[in-house]
Amino acid sequence: MAISDTARKNHDELFPGRVSTRAVTDPELIEYSDTFAFDALTPGARARSRPTSTSATAASAVPAP
Repeated sequence: MAISDTARKNHDELFPGRVSTRAVTDPELIEYSDTFAFDALTPGARARSRPTSTSATAASAVPAP
């Protein structure tokens, strides 16, 4: 099983130039996990080109004293 084209495209948008070290040591695991995370979970959805910071999002949800 190879990583799907959609999964590869979404991964590259989110993590440009990033190659997992696990792709070398366990390529089958990466094929399954990347296809699941970047294709199966996002049918019809566009990947964000810039992930939001969870700390900034959480901080904005807390009311000021």
